[in-house]
Amino acid sequence: MEPHASLDSSLSREAAVLARYLIGREPASTLTARYINAEQTVGRKDADRLDRQIVDFAVQHYWAIAGLDTACAVLRPQAVLREKLLRLAAVLEASPEGAQDFLPKSAGPAATLFWLAAIAARSAAQLAVGAALLKGIELRDRLERRGQ
Repeated sequence: MEPHASLDSSLSREAAVLARYLIGREPASTLTARYINAEQTVGRKDADRLDRQIVDFAVQHYWAIAGLDTACAVLRPQAVLREKLLRLAAVLEASPEGAQDFLPKSAGPAATLFWLAAIAARSAAQLAVGAALLKGIELRDRLERRGQ
């Protein structure tokens, strides 16, 4: 397999996993192609080893994405994972197929307050889990660098 095809395959898997986190399903193949193009065009090429490990861990462990996303938003706002999620969200939101996932749903004031409280509680839990995961990935990176 040539390197370009391998990169496309890796980015395709990345798009599928990250989209499942963002919208609950894999994107259409046209949107996956747009994400791959966006990553190859404007994606950060100089990502450090730790950023690559965070993204790899997130893609390999779907359950960890919410926590890592929340922790990176607070502790590593310039993290490559955040950039990739925002880039994919832009691709999805700008398409007719994905726009509905980002439009607000109408709800009454009581329902809105309930959802805000629920989101706050969920975010706090995700931050705790994500911060622990992030520290674990950082520790593994430090140990691997020492061993080299």
